Amino acid sequence: MRTRTVKTPLLLVLSLLLPWSVARAETCAETVKLIQELYNNTANTCPDGESASNCSGLLIRGTTRADPAKGENYDVWTPSPRSKAKGAESYSYLRADINFPDLAVRTNNGYITTPTANLCRGQQPTYLQCAYPMDGWTYERDDRGCGDNAVTAQREQHCQALGINNGQAWVDRYNKQSGGTLAGENQYREQCAFDMSQSRGRDGRAMAFSSFLQARRLVGSTWFPMPTEVMVSIPAQANVMAFIYTEPAGRAEALKNQADYLAKMGEYRPVIRVQLPRFPGEKAQFFCDEQQPGFTGYSRSPGFCKAGKASTPGFGTTPVVNPAQAAAQAAQAAQAAQLAAQQAAQAAQAAQAAQAAQAAQAVQGAQAAQAAQSAQAAQASAQAAQAAAQAAAYAQSASAAAQAAQAAAQAGQAAQAAQAAAAAQAASAQAQAAAAAAAAAQAQAQPSYCAQYIESATWVQRDEPGYGMIWTLQVKPTECARRMGPDQTDRAFRELYEKYGKDPRWNEANNGGTMRRQFVCHVVGTPRKETWNIEPARPYVSHAASLSLPYICNPLPSDAGK
Repeated sequence: MRTRTVKTPLLLVLSLLLPWSVARAETCAETVKLIQELYNNTANTCPDGESASNCSGLLIRGTTRADPAKGENYDVWTPSPRSKAKGAESYSYLRADINFPDLAVRTNNGYITTPTANLCRGQQPTYLQCAYPMDGWTYERDDRGCGDNAVTAQREQHCQALGINNGQAWVDRYNKQSGGTLAGENQYREQCAFDMSQSRGRDGRAMAFSSFLQARRLVGSTWFPMPTEVMVSIPAQANVMAFIYTEPAGRAEALKNQADYLAKMGEYRPVIRVQLPRFPGEKAQFFCDEQQPGFTGYSRSPGFCKAGKASTPGFGTTPVVNPAQAAAQAAQAAQAAQLAAQQAAQAAQAAQAAQAAQAAQAVQGAQAAQAAQSAQAAQASAQAAQAAAQAAAYAQSASAAAQAAQAAAQAGQAAQAAQAAAAAQAASAQAQAAAAAAAAAQAQAQPSYCAQYIESATWVQRDEPGYGMIWTLQVKPTECARRMGPDQTDRAFRELYEKYGKDPRWNEANNGGTMRRQFVCHVVGTPRKETWNIEPARPYVSHAASLSLPYICNPLPSDAGK
């Protein structure tokens, strides 16, 4: 059965219904502007002599929402029980000269915190306890994640205690470990952290972080896939500047986190899409999520401030107090949620139809058609998730507006105010019902990921034209991986890298990103090939060039730059 799709963009419909949200659209743009400025700032220290982390770069925490089915009950911006016990939380540090392709712990969403230099009056700063140029396996360590690793035989210490006071000294020690007696994860477990505790004083902290930056820049191209890790003191409340997602699959959770944060904390923060670099030399990019709920007119405090300037546009500090206005907003939000629920149901139908067509093509063995149907199914599933999240977010907006109307009615004494509050509460109930319908529709369209993508892989030496004897990783994918769509390539390659990327033969020092490019080329171009052979020695070429080569997916030295 052919599924009819809705041509009218949801954003256009909502903009007609919610003029009060459009008026505040600059909020996200201003946040992205500051995020870009922080990312581009590659200072070694701040103007006041403090650590560069106070005024440059981005502290990002990857998160996963609580699963009530597992008995979990927490908010992503609050410290986990493990973090509370440790006394610090793990973040990644990203900026133009410090890059990596994925968030830590295999997440696709999270938040960015406001740096100390941009906090507003009354907001409490956080402090870096230590910094690892690469993932430090901190959950196994004592001293707030900065000290000894319980798994290793030796006792780990701060870098300064070992006489390591600059980036080159750290790299020399790390290379000796990874290329010497250590193997597997021990090179991460036994790395030392640069101590950033308050006892070091301003100059000591600044020097330690500068050494961390230097070390990461020196190993950046070789260990590009590995994110940095810094341990941050636990504040009374996380200074969230923006909620983020890095893959389409993370968008729905980012929007839910945004809605929860407004409902529970009284704080509005925008949702930002972060496109992390895919290979060394590429830069991160930041975009406003175009269809997120706009600013509702209430936020307890701004997301960030700048010296000598007013609070960020769009972040008011005065709640809506007019009950009639609040009721009208709640009714509009409910109507928007109902429209979003309808779109979610239609997107779910489209996803199911595309997935059925994909399965039929798999039986027939038509690879090109199967790939196209896989892409359509992934796109339809993403649309369903987006629409469902939209409905939930607007339902949350309706609830917040209803609460504001009720409060205004209690503060006033007019019968008209009480009637407006009652109307708002009724509209909020309708919005919640619409959001529940959207969530049910979205659940039907969830894409099915492979439980395992890599069946096995083996390093062999082969005599290749144009190269001579080079190392080849012969990858045998699972049957599920041979049928995967483009939305799963990141998951598949991450599994491959985690299993085999720590091997010294996986050396992309001269051809950053080439292993991933060859891998994706095989996914798209030769999925039924018995083994996918990828070589670190081959140059990085564009995806189009890789597929068009007469020796598909296997560029020669002369193809460099294509």
